[in-house]
Formats: sequence, C-alpha cells, structure tokens
Amino acid sequence: MPFQYQRKPRVLLISHSCRKAVEGHPRAAALHALGTVDLKVITPRTWRFYGKWTGIEHPHPSLFQMTDHAVVFPWLPGIGSHMHTYVGLRHILNGFQPDVVDIWEEPWALVSAHATQLIRKEFPKTKILLETEQNLYKKLPPPFSNFWDYACREADYLVGRSEEALDVSKAYGYRGEAAVLPNGVDTSQFHPRNRAISRVRFGIPDERFIVGYAGRFVEEKGLMDLLNAVAKSEQRVHCWLVGGGPQKDALAARAAQNDLVGRVHFLPNQDHTALAEIMSAFDVFALPSRTVGNWKEQFGRVIAEAGAAGIAVIGSDSGAIPDVIGDAGIVFPEGDETAIADAIRTLLEQPALRAEYGANGRRRAEELFSWQPVATQYSDLLLYLAGLKERPDFTQNVT
Repeated sequence: MPFQYQRKPRVLLISHSCRKAVEGHPRAAALHALGTVDLKVITPRTWRFYGKWTGIEHPHPSLFQMTDHAVVFPWLPGIGSHMHTYVGLRHILNGFQPDVVDIWEEPWALVSAHATQLIRKEFPKTKILLETEQNLYKKLPPPFSNFWDYACREADYLVGRSEEALDVSKAYGYRGEAAVLPNGVDTSQFHPRNRAISRVRFGIPDERFIVGYAGRFVEEKGLMDLLNAVAKSEQRVHCWLVGGGPQKDALAARAAQNDLVGRVHFLPNQDHTALAEIMSAFDVFALPSRTVGNWKEQFGRVIAEAGAAGIAVIGSDSGAIPDVIGDAGIVFPEGDETAIADAIRTLLEQPALRAEYGANGRRRAEELFSWQPVATQYSDLLLYLAGLKERPDFTQNVT
C-alpha cells in the first residue's frame, strides 16, 4: 500500500524534447493532469535539431510548469547536442528542492552526468531517474563513456524505450533497477476517420491503393527499398511520402523512372493535425527502416500513430519496430524489397486482414501508447522512487 504523505512529491523533468508541443508537451501535460506529483520542466533556451536552430513552444500554464534556461554547447560540430548542460542548474535545484529528478536525455550526455553530480553532492536524498533510447551497442569514446559510467552508477532507476535499449545498457554495465516504458501518441488526434471522405478530400480514386510514409527522407529509413517494392507491385499501388530530408532528390529521381512514373507523390512536412488527416487516406502505412553503422530504429512512434488511426502497418525488423507493430501488421526483413512487395500484395488482396490489423493497431494504441496509460506508468514509477508507492510491475510493456 502507498505510504501516507503530506504533500505531492516534487519532480524535476530535464528534457530538450519539451521544447516542442508535439514531442515532450503531451507527456508532461498528461502527467500533470493526473495530479499525483508537483511537476516542473526545464528545457534549453537554444537548440539545434537536424542542422537547424529551432524555436521553443511554451505550453499554456494550465498544462504544466515549464521554464527555458541558458545552456552551454547547445550544438558542436561533429558532436551535436550531447555536450550541452544548464548554466544555472545548481540554482534551479536549490530553488525547487526536487524529490525526484527525471533526466530525459541519454545517460552519456554531459547534462546527465552534470545533473547527477550536483544531485549526489547537494541533495543526497533526491532520487535520479535516467532514460535511454540507445538500442545499438557501440563503443563510447571519452568523455561520453565517463559520463555514462558515472550517471548510471549513481542512478536509482533506468527507463528504456525498448528491451533492446535495456540490453545495451546492461552490456555497458548497468546493474540497477530498470523497465521498459514506451513513447506515447495522441489518440485523440490520431483516430480512425472516414476513409472515403478523406480520399475525396485528397483526390484519390477508389481503385488506387495507397502505401504511405511520414518522416525524414534519409537513407536509414529505407525509402528507396519501399519505392523499389512499389515498382514490383500492381500499377494501382501508389506511394505517398510525407516529410523531407537530404534523400529527397534521389527519391524523386527514382520516382521519375518508367516503372514508377506517376505513382509516387511527395508532400512536405505536416503538423500533427494535417498528418492525421492525410494518414486517414492511406490503405497501409510503411516504415522500412534499415540498420546502419551507428543507428537502428529506436521506437518508431509514427507506427503507433498509424495504428491509432486504424491503419494496417508494415515495417522492417530494424530495432524496436516489431515490438511496436505487435499484431497490428506485417514485419519483413530490413532491406528485402521482395518481402516488402509481398506484404503490400497480401494487404491489397486481403481487405479483411487489413481491417483486422487496423483494429489491432487502435487497441494497442489505446492500451499501450496513449498518453494516459503512459503517464500513469510514469506516475507510478515516480511515486515509487519518492517512497510513496510500492514497486510497479511493468512487465506487460514487453511485447
């Protein structure tokens, strides 16, 4: 049974993801709405994302309390953002006096080691929660290996976005308590819609079969494999690619070849409202990611979003994709164009199976990936770390 206490535990969430409304805001807002913790979020004032300096989106004060702060080294050539940390972190900690600090950054980032060092020195009773999505073992060079060793040695708990992420952390030497907690999706934004109306809105003929993708146009997403698979498919199979990135020109050149001309359609990046509407016109959503030297798919939130929209999914076996798909679609070997084409043909020829996968995707989104259950699990964990609740069981998250 939970212990009795006089006030809500104070939780400080350190997160660059909370700079954006579609990334970190929903998780913090869902946790705040539960009313179980006194939540404060800090995020960098300046940030560089995929080569571009980005602005910050502040939440409405009723959603949760967030402040932006100056950081050193928000971006360095060849290193990225992993050397950033907060200039006034000691002052922030002293002012808030947290019971738990949730560091939503990789353990090998400077900010993780810096925050851990300050907490252990000045707030020895404060609990430290680390989070990781790193699901590919690679040798960390100094000083990042030193940051990881120190932060994980001192941490009270580690959350991994997948079982693979926890396996990698164990391979690095982590021996403490850990669990898998997924990313969340907005199931009120992404939900089943009237497909016929959506297709009329986007001018898609009834006989056309749409395989869709949304995200970055980069080699590791396997989009050239997808186009080659569409080329092997019936003429009525078309592909919609939503997003942008350095591979755009190469993909456009492939789409202009005779076997694909007129069958590949490019749309720019969309906000979540527009993307949810576009997805509703898809017959199948595809995520054909490939594992490359220093990366493999860490979660694939867009799969959960497609599932929430009731759309059948096909995805490669890169990283966490099979766990996120579950019984909501077809998994194929990464890089296998023929297997992708076979998956497309199966769902083209079996509408009942396609509908079953879509229904399963919606169920999984509601039970596993909606922000409410995800926030409830984080709440249970934070209360446990604060000594106010028994140890939670997260084994149901392992699929």
